[in-house]
Amino acid sequence: MGRRRVKIYETEKDEGSVMAYWDWTWEQLASDDLPAMYDNIHNQTGQKLYYVGHSRRTYRLGLREFIAGGSDVSKLLAGVCSLQLIDCTKPIDVIAGPHCCIKPSMMDGSFDHAPQSTSTKNIIHSAQMIRTGNTAKYNYGDESENKKHYGQPTSPLYNVSRIPKDIPLLFGYGGKDSLTFDVNDVKHLLDNLKDHQKDKLVVKYKEVYAHFDFVMAGNAKSEICI
Repeated sequence: MGRRRVKIYETEKDEGSVMAYWDWTWEQLASDDLPAMYDNIHNQTGQKLYYVGHSRRTYRLGLREFIAGGSDVSKLLAGVCSLQLIDCTKPIDVIAGPHCCIKPSMMDGSFDHAPQSTSTKNIIHSAQMIRTGNTAKYNYGDESENKKHYGQPTSPLYNVSRIPKDIPLLFGYGGKDSLTFDVNDVKHLLDNLKDHQKDKLVVKYKEVYAHFDFVMAGNAKSEICI
C-alpha cells in the first residue's frame, strides 16, 4: 500500500475515507506504492535493486474493495462453470490457464494466502483496456469528470515508447496464460518498444506456461531467469 492510502486508513474512519482508501487502480500501484517500497528497501539496505513484477463509481460492486473470494466472484464462477466445455474441477486452470509444472503442495500452500483483494476501480480499469484494446488511464465515463482529472474529455493513452531506451527489461509470457497478456498483446507491446536498445531487451516465451507457472513452477528459475 502506498503512503497516501495508509495515512487515510489510519487517521479516518468515516464512510468517505473508506471509499477514498479504495480509490485507486494499478496506475497508483506504480506511481505511489512501488517508489515507496523501493525507497524504503534502498534506504534500509543501500543495495542495488531489481524489480520483478507478476500480473497487477458506481456499478453494482461499488467504489471499494473487490474480494477475490467474495460472493460476487463466486456467482460469476458458478455461471462460468455451468457452461458446456468448461471443466471446473480445476478452478485455477479455468481462470489462469492450464499450468504445466507446479507441484500440488506448492499450489495448495500458495492459495492459502492468495489471491488478495483489490479495488473495484482497478478491476474496472483493467476491463476498460480489454474492451478498447488500448493502454489508457482510467475512464470516468463522463466527459466533465475526465476533464477534471486529465484536462480533456477522454482518458489519455500511455506512451510506452517513452520508457528510457537503455533500461534493462525482461519480458516473460506463456502460451497457456489466459488471465493476463496473450501472445498478440505481447507482440503489440514489443512493437511499441521496437526502438529499445537491443542488448537491453530480453524476451522469454514459454509455450507450455500458464499464468502461475512463472512464479510457482519448479523449473521457473532455470527457464526464466538469466
